Amino acid sequence: MDLSCIKQQGMSFVSVCLAVVSLSTVITSYAMSVSRGDVQSLFPYISDTGGKPPESCVFGQLLNTTALLLFASAWIRYKQMEDLDDDATGSKKFRICNLVSLIIATVAALGLSIVANFQDVAVLTVHMIGACCAFVGGVFYAGIQTWMSYKICPNWTSYSVCRFRLFLTMSGIVFVLTTYLSEIVASSKWKKHHVHNDTFQWNNEDGGYPAHLVSTFSEWFLAATILIFFISYFSDFKKVVIELEMRPNSDPLGMPNMINEDDDLEPLRL
Repeated sequence: MDLSCIKQQGMSFVSVCLAVVSLSTVITSYAMSVSRGDVQSLFPYISDTGGKPPESCVFGQLLNTTALLLFASAWIRYKQMEDLDDDATGSKKFRICNLVSLIIATVAALGLSIVANFQDVAVLTVHMIGACCAFVGGVFYAGIQTWMSYKICPNWTSYSVCRFRLFLTMSGIVFVLTTYLSEIVASSKWKKHHVHNDTFQWNNEDGGYPAHLVSTFSEWFLAATILIFFISYFSDFKKVVIELEMRPNSDPLGMPNMINEDDDLEPLRL
């Protein structure tokens, strides 16, 4: 079987998988929750579409997979920047930013997994902490990686890609602010006056509905912005190939003199 075509794509399949799984997550949970009448059809909060069973089961499973792919993308990017460091910049600041961005991305991915496993109807505080880690962490990560993209430009990345990532980062900052500030305003007005006791059914009869819509719209755009940023690694990941090396243990059974330590052990490449 000729694998040359697949190898030419490098690790770009991770970006493709992230796009497919993340879209499947929101589309499936939204369609199920709206069809069952569990949420309002006009842009509910993303996590509200997966807040009640059975859609919560599908939402949780797919969002956990999205979190895993998000972390995988961040790790591949980290290794790529680590490899380019000596050639591109060689600066201590670049290496520190690369490591910090990986840590932030790990926290963001963990936050996304928390959102998937702790529904807001069950444990709201934990759910909100996870959402904050995912969204705020995602924007911070985008900011650091945008700066790093400019540092390796134009040898390893084009200026158009850098400008696009800068646009996504700036948009993410705006959407983070509008999401949380509008939510605070909407919640305070809803507490003063509401017809529906379930915020999943929040509509124009309840207080703070306009601010609620601003918050939900912003959340959807914020999530899209962060995901598009990670998916923008598609062209970069084409240049990356990861090889796994397996070496036999020099003493696999705990018995001495089974293998001469002076012998060269050839790695098994997968």
